[in-house]
Amino acid sequence: MTEKNIELLADLIKKASLIKNVKKLTRKEVEITYLCGILIPFLKDEFMKVIGLKRNIITLCWFFIKSDDIIFKNIGYLSTCKFINTFGMPSE
Repeated sequence: MTEKNIELLADLIKKASLIKNVKKLTRKEVEITYLCGILIPFLKDEFMKVIGLKRNIITLCWFFIKSDDIIFKNIGYLSTCKFINTFGMPSE
């Protein structure tokens, strides 16, 4: 994955992590979170280069975990587990 693609993904994650209302979620945010869960183990070094990306990923995952929808909740759990397995527990 090129650096430009990583920056594009980081921008999408940042925009998605700013959503505060579950009713405003679209398929795009769900797919971004699912894609992060898939890419985290393979692109650890690339994700580390982008400042603030880890925080945005965990914020987005936490938002999904707090959702009432079981599918959103499961995607949040899976992505969070992969995040913790790859990066360890967040310091904050």
